[in-house]
Amino acid sequence: VNTERPGASLDTYRQRFMKKSVHWKGPGHPILVILGGEGPLDPPMLYQFVHDGLAEEFGAFVLSPEHRFYGES
Repeated sequence: VNTERPGASLDTYRQRFMKKSVHWKGPGHPILVILGGEGPLDPPMLYQFVHDGLAEEFGAFVLSPEHRFYGES
């Protein structure tokens, strides 16, 4: 029980995600977060244009969390 916010829960859950760091050029470069729809996160990675095209162009790290309550999350 959270005593600072009555009614708030401190429960945790497992969050599944995919990441792609092959194009990331390190600190100072962007992190792209791709939020999928209401469904499980299944390979191949979603939005190939972002994962391959934009990530390479900007030297970005890409993170795709799975929507909570769908798939294994």
